[in-house]
Amino acid sequence: MNELISSLPEQKLISTAVKHGINLYLSRRTKRTLEQLAAGGITLEEAFRSDSQIFRFNLFVESLKKASTDAKANLLKKLYLQCFREEETEQIDDAYYEIFSILGELSDRELRILALLHQYKDLNIESKQNDERYSKYFEHLSSEGLRMPEGASSDAFYYFVADKVGLTAEIVAGLVQRISRTGLLEPDGIDANSNFQKYRFSALYNTIRERLVLDIAS
Repeated sequence: MNELISSLPEQKLISTAVKHGINLYLSRRTKRTLEQLAAGGITLEEAFRSDSQIFRFNLFVESLKKASTDAKANLLKKLYLQCFREEETEQIDDAYYEIFSILGELSDRELRILALLHQYKDLNIESKQNDERYSKYFEHLSSEGLRMPEGASSDAFYYFVADKVGLTAEIVAGLVQRISRTGLLEPDGIDANSNFQKYRFSALYNTIRERLVLDIAS
């Protein structure tokens, strides 16, 4: 178990992990991601140096099994590298259990919706009804920009996302509601004029972003 992966280039972290009792079904994408860790110099001694590290590695591998795209697998790899470096305490282990559980359950499309919400807010699209680049997302409004009877300006987010991901606004609303059940989003007030609920990022989401030190949906 103490042998260095980097000193044995023909060995892969995945095959060694299975040899040492991590008996999981691993997709080709999962294997490739773990092989990248091995190529980066992760050693078995380090990966299994303590109960805490074994716990974190298992969280990582279990979440990788649900990664349907290389982009998500890469995100999870970055998260693992971050938690690998952190202090080994039960509190931090528990935090990463929550993070891996949440991100593991989100689909690639749902992660993209989170990225688009960032873009929507960063560009302040909701206030750009007269900007020709975004005006089509406000076509559901009346000429006065009022809801009657088609909704409020905050609904533009759903039409913006629908355009980017090739779905209807109604389906996007269902996906956003599902994301909100993870605790990453929370309602941003109640507008009786809107057709769809407006959301903002939660404190939990911001904590995950801080730990990842990157946009989790980039």
